[in-house]
Amino acid sequence: MIENEYSEHVGRVDLDLDPVANFTALAVQCGLIRSGDKLDQNVLDLCAGVVSLCAGVADEYENPSCPEDTVGDHLRAVLFEH
Repeated sequence: MIENEYSEHVGRVDLDLDPVANFTALAVQCGLIRSGDKLDQNVLDLCAGVVSLCAGVADEYENPSCPEDTVGDHLRAVLFEH
C-alpha cells in the first residue's frame, strides 16, 4: 500500500457493501460526518466524480478477467454501480 498524508484516513473498502455504505464509512473515518448520519447528495456526487476520475485513468488497461472491459469499467461497476 502506498503511504501518504491521507493514508491514516482511508480504510479498507468492503466490496460486499453497496458503494454508498462504503462512502459513508469513509466519511465517518475522515470526520466529515458522525456515525449514523447520511451523506449529503453533494458528497455522493463528489464520490462519483472521484470514482470517474480514477476509472478514467484505469481505462487504458484491459481487465484480465474480462478482456472486453477495461480496469476502469470494473472500478465503476464495483465502486459506484454495485
